Amino acid sequence: MNKPLVSICSITYNHAPYIRQCLDGFLMQKTNFPFEIIINDDCSTDGTTEIIKEYATKYPDLIKPIFHDENQYQKGVRGMFAKFVFPKAQGKYLALCEGDDYWIDPFKLQKQVDFLENNSDYTLVHTAWYANEEKNNAEKVFANIEKLNKEINNKYTPIDILKTGGLVLTLTVMTRREALLEVISCDKFLFSSYFLMNDTQMWYSLLSKGNFKYIEDRTAMYRISAGTACRPRSLKNKVRFLLSTKEMRLYLCKRDNLDENYTKKIEREYNKALIMYCGINKNFTPLYPIEKSNISGIIGFMYRIGLSSVFMKLWNVYDIVKRKIYEL
Repeated sequence: MNKPLVSICSITYNHAPYIRQCLDGFLMQKTNFPFEIIINDDCSTDGTTEIIKEYATKYPDLIKPIFHDENQYQKGVRGMFAKFVFPKAQGKYLALCEGDDYWIDPFKLQKQVDFLENNSDYTLVHTAWYANEEKNNAEKVFANIEKLNKEINNKYTPIDILKTGGLVLTLTVMTRREALLEVISCDKFLFSSYFLMNDTQMWYSLLSKGNFKYIEDRTAMYRISAGTACRPRSLKNKVRFLLSTKEMRLYLCKRDNLDENYTKKIEREYNKALIMYCGINKNFTPLYPIEKSNISGIIGFMYRIGLSSVFMKLWNVYDIVKRKIYEL
């Protein structure tokens, strides 16, 4: 097999009801170039592993699975793409899709490669998408996201990426491998296991390497279901994930001296999420202490919901030294 031009990168865990649809979406791609499929299975226990092995046996030249002896997520590892999948990729371009999502357009890869090959000043191409709400088994379109992408007209800013969740959706992305590996290596903390998500950081950082192209074709299906990393079932994990999204944005605001008004907005959101989480986990050490200038509006809220004692504890420890960046 010739060296692949595109590496399809996927991660999965306990996606047995979905993984065939995901893999079939990869295999149906019609291209004039070779591609490979690299899929990381994090010790699934529901039959996902066996399905991947079945496909890998049938398509040994295409599918290159990664298996583990221990569940990496339970060991605290985050950023599975960056840690396990990207280092194995050979392609000039990387196309991403998690194991519970799938592609519906057989020409998705070809459209994205054609654009990137002819536009060297662009580093990423993404597309429109459908969503499937598993709870109701209903397909929907997020018209507000599509409208915003059209309005931006391929002139994205870093704050555009941070402000709007889903503006760039992982399962629709193709990017240049060298550019992505470079930005990941430039800030190890940003892409470490401390933050509970890695996709927003990738898109934010890639803007420093070139512009993004939005294709209006809906090429993929995004599955909305409970129990995923971004939609955990427990209240504790939900609030922790929310806090992590704010921590990451505040970190970038401070690191890159982003717009003052946006930074203040993120500080307020971070403060609220931090107080909420500390009401659940009183032993949590924050990445940043609460800003006094942004806390006055929270006092009444804390008393109304019965967490005044938590508020006072946080106020008393306000001057703690910023937590030490943990060892990478």
